[in-house]
Amino acid sequence: MRQEIYEEFMFLYKEWNKKWKQDQLLRHEEWEQRRSYADRGITSFEENLKRRINWERQKKQREWNTYKIVIEKRLFPNMSNEEKKLAYKDIAKRRKRDRDISLTII
Repeated sequence: MRQEIYEEFMFLYKEWNKKWKQDQLLRHEEWEQRRSYADRGITSFEENLKRRINWERQKKQREWNTYKIVIEKRLFPNMSNEEKKLAYKDIAKRRKRDRDISLTII
């Protein structure tokens, strides 16, 4: 039973991450289309990219904090403390991996 709950939690997390990445691709394409030529002349591409990555990183953190509360209310009451620790440890690894990847872009 507890393993099923943990697997359901991981499935929800993976689905949320896939959805978030797809949303970011669409949002970035729309953002590039809206940028004016004047704006492109004022700031460098690298500066815009750094600002954009930082903004997206903060937005993902805010979205995840909200989503995490929903998951905790739904799944975590039935889990033991050890299972909660494992779930959060896995999430922390993924976050560190994502952060390391985004830092290499900059």
